[in-house]
Amino acid sequence: MGAVLKTYADSDDLGHWCPGCQRVHILPWKRGGWTFDGNMTSPTFSPSFKHEWNEWDGAAKVHRVCHYVLTAGVLNFFGDSTHSLRGAVPMPPLPDRPESA
Repeated sequence: MGAVLKTYADSDDLGHWCPGCQRVHILPWKRGGWTFDGNMTSPTFSPSFKHEWNEWDGAAKVHRVCHYVLTAGVLNFFGDSTHSLRGAVPMPPLPDRPESA
């Protein structure tokens, strides 16, 4: 399995593909107080990440949430996520041209 995280040259942030949201989530782990085991192919972070944003769905603004713990390369989604994935989902590789969020 290859790297599932992408580093950004202008920061210490890391990004990964979210199969629930179908987009990249940026992990500001050093700025937010998370711990990271340094493993780029099967990463573990603590505590959980909770991404929230608004997007337009037609004429309506929709609030989105993606909340998970990332342990040994497995995304463990919480029930407050607005996508349909729940529980343990292995991290997929980053697509060639991912959309970031």
